[in-house]
Amino acid sequence: MSKILVIEDNADILEEVMTWLELEGYEATGASNGNLGVQLAFKMQPNLILCDIMMPEKDGHRVLMELRANKATSLTPFIFITAKQEKSDIRYGMELGADDYITKPFTRAEFLSAIRSRLERVELFAEDSQQKLQNLRDNLFRSLPHELRTPLVAILGVGSILSQDAYSITPAEILEYSSMIMSSGQQLFRLIENHLLYVQLEMKARSPESAATYKNSKAIDPLRTIEETSNFVARNYNRINDLSLELGAGRIHINSDHLAKIITEITDNAFKFSYSSTLVKVHAWSEAQSYIIEVHDHGHGIKAADIARIGAYVQFERDRYEQQGSGLGLTIVRLLTDLYGGSMKVTSVAGLGTVVQVKLPNEP
Repeated sequence: MSKILVIEDNADILEEVMTWLELEGYEATGASNGNLGVQLAFKMQPNLILCDIMMPEKDGHRVLMELRANKATSLTPFIFITAKQEKSDIRYGMELGADDYITKPFTRAEFLSAIRSRLERVELFAEDSQQKLQNLRDNLFRSLPHELRTPLVAILGVGSILSQDAYSITPAEILEYSSMIMSSGQQLFRLIENHLLYVQLEMKARSPESAATYKNSKAIDPLRTIEETSNFVARNYNRINDLSLELGAGRIHINSDHLAKIITEITDNAFKFSYSSTLVKVHAWSEAQSYIIEVHDHGHGIKAADIARIGAYVQFERDRYEQQGSGLGLTIVRLLTDLYGGSMKVTSVAGLGTVVQVKLPNEP
């Protein structure tokens, strides 16, 4: 049984809607003012909150702000009941985190239809979240142990050689072994770093307040970050001659470290999954209100069905190709671009290569 909290200072309206809800089988609780409504919301943890806007002492907007600021009610579905129909009022309420509006006067059928629709969406969202969580668990179980074990085995193996043959190893061998340890250590460090960033971004994406701070970031010139990051990745693969840069000017609202992370992940994928002496092209330009970054490679490509499955700890065709990676890279890119109000798109042709496109809001 769904629990619904109704916050309404008009006694007649409160009594009427409470009766409608109870006749439909909902567990309804009423509050005659905003202060009481906030207290009850924290106490009963309702599945849905209905709230009038124009109330004395504490109006509906203030009620919503306090509920969204509290972890226990930050995601509780919230519908305003209001006689105010100005677009500015509706927009302000939505910016605060309201899910819907029911405009007075309303019929019983209109009221109950809005309630059912919102609760059905909540149920669908819960089912979708549960499925995504299960998929993440499955992917973690399949891929993470391997990705952790691979660099650890290399580090332990080289460490064993060094400890056993410490007095007979030549300087050249020491240099070779130290390089192997550094490479495996960096691989392990990046895996841990990406996992922590992925968890952080997932949490930010679920918080409207946190997500808003990303879109208000200071505008930067992206050229230097794109050029330096692309060159750094190419040198790591000893393929600096395979890198082609074609960069146009722009002004995008994004943290420079986050832009560098986006470029790192998509160029790293391009070099990792393409062949030596084939071109990796980084192309960026301004178009209307967007700044577009594309990375083209000439690798074995990704199947269309696999593109739709891109996600954390998801890997493709491991039996055919040796993939050293957690599958987190493109997921992090997607989360970052979404938080900054942009988008990511992947297109690929089997045997010919892949294009990863990132769109970010650009100042006119």
